[in-house]
Amino acid sequence: MLTLTTVQMKRAEQLADEGGLSYRQMMENAGRMAFEYLNSRYVLAGKRCLILAGNGNNAGDGFVLAQRLREKGLSVTVLLCCGLPQTPLAKLEFRLAQESGAEILEHTQPDALSRIASAQVLVDAVFGTGFRGELPAGLEKVAAAFNESPGLKAALDIPSGVNADTGASGRFSIRVDLTLAFGAYKPAHTHLDSRVACGQVEVLDIGIPEEVIRAALSNQVSITSEQVRQYLPPRPKEAHKGCFGKLLNLSGSLRMPGAAMMSTLAALRTGAGVTTLAAPAQTARMLAPHLMEAISLPLPEGEKGEVSSAVLPGIRRLLEEMTVCLIGCGLSVTEETRRLVAGLVEGAPCRLVLDADALNCISQENSPVELLRKCWETPVITPHPGEMARLTGLTLEQVQANTVSAARLFAKESRCVVVLKGHYTLIATPEGELYRNTTGNAGLAKGGSGDVLAGMIAALAAQGLDAKQAAVCGVYLHGLAADRLAERMGLAGMLARDVIEELPAVLKSIGR
Repeated sequence: MLTLTTVQMKRAEQLADEGGLSYRQMMENAGRMAFEYLNSRYVLAGKRCLILAGNGNNAGDGFVLAQRLREKGLSVTVLLCCGLPQTPLAKLEFRLAQESGAEILEHTQPDALSRIASAQVLVDAVFGTGFRGELPAGLEKVAAAFNESPGLKAALDIPSGVNADTGASGRFSIRVDLTLAFGAYKPAHTHLDSRVACGQVEVLDIGIPEEVIRAALSNQVSITSEQVRQYLPPRPKEAHKGCFGKLLNLSGSLRMPGAAMMSTLAALRTGAGVTTLAAPAQTARMLAPHLMEAISLPLPEGEKGEVSSAVLPGIRRLLEEMTVCLIGCGLSVTEETRRLVAGLVEGAPCRLVLDADALNCISQENSPVELLRKCWETPVITPHPGEMARLTGLTLEQVQANTVSAARLFAKESRCVVVLKGHYTLIATPEGELYRNTTGNAGLAKGGSGDVLAGMIAALAAQGLDAKQAAVCGVYLHGLAADRLAERMGLAGMLARDVIEELPAVLKSIGR
């Protein structure tokens, strides 16, 4: 028996919506399944039906039920207990209920109480799981008349006046013979304080898959192709390069030019509109012939061929024009780069994607968490377990033993979206969400793979995806490209550059 709190149930609905089952479909399913259950177990033909409706989505479920009752030719009255509906879905279903011929009345109408008393089937769709505290004073008589009615009394999800999470009931809570729970049990359905108010409880399937219910229970979910397809932005026919963002890639050093090159190529192949590689002068000149579609910005160098921290004021001004900035691929870790990274992270005016040496620089600060919290927009960080250990102060063994808690805790404390790379890469959000990637293989266990991923995530963020969406799509598509390559060429010979070349076909395969 799966039992979800109201927060977990909202999460399940969100995940289902992201997976292609819309909120409206869930509402339609809830109302339809409520009708089918009642109609299959009770003789509704010829019965006078009455629905108490609030102004939120629980009322929307009731309006759908009213439509199904009318389709079978039944008499149905809807009493509005909180005025007109307020949520978009409830408003839509309210209009459809009106068009179906359902009688819609205010609960303050003089004969409202007598209608409740004479109804033979009564349904409570006032508050549902959103109820807290006490019923409004104006509904006390309505609740009393409902409770005293000799007819069959049912509630959609939770009887009004009952707290779905605690089971606490107000003085005038509604009591029913039957509660039709949607998707999963709620704590109040089995709580000692509320079992009497709920009566018999039946869980109705409204289309949310069990694996989604379980994921919401643990607040963890596997990434799906449908979710990625939903997140990815369209490419309108009339679009120009400015529609897909401006990306600055501050990466590379004389010792590691390939990291800058691969992250830039990956960003270009993932659809960023305008991509600029800002790299130490020698590195930038070396790479320019291979990055014809990118803008090259040679920067002054430090003694070791890394970017000089003297560029900080100029780069900060440049960030004001950018949609996103990727920092760290092959950047190197020196005093120069440490000062540069810290200065850019603090109050950056655009979204940051921080990879590799940017994270290694940050880990040498007194408080990496406090520095990251100074970003204006939620940054994305992409550590492997070793970098995660340095950021958190944990040992590598501690991180690897509990990747979930390490990612979740750091995401919450630093207000970052954490992409903790591994066999099953994890994405943790500051809100406590956790996504587990299911694509990818050991062919990615080579130098350069992380640079490609960082470039992809930055490109997706440049195109308007938020931090979570960019991370989720990036890791899934990165792994999917590797899976396609593994089928053709095996694991040992796969290179990061092959993943880049596979990206157009991968994007096309999911409709982009």
